[in-house]
Amino acid sequence: MDKQEPVAWGVDEGEGRCISLHDLYFVKEDADHMAELKGTHAKVVALYTAPSKKEWVGLTDEDIGLVSDEFLEGALWAEAKLKEKNT
Repeated sequence: MDKQEPVAWGVDEGEGRCISLHDLYFVKEDADHMAELKGTHAKVVALYTAPSKKEWVGLTDEDIGLVSDEFLEGALWAEAKLKEKNT
């Protein structure tokens, strides 16, 4: 899976606040500099055009072993259906 490259960087001031429009930069070094000026509570956040896609991770043999025989068929069906929907 190819890793997505950021299109811009924002400076997040923490405490659940949204990144302000005036704190967006197209050059990472500029965002780093602004975060440094704002202090230790500020951090640089990479911004992407779309969320990165995660690779499918299925159930392990150990996970399946934890399911009782009564529910095993259902667990395998659910895993197959989720894989179908997420790939």
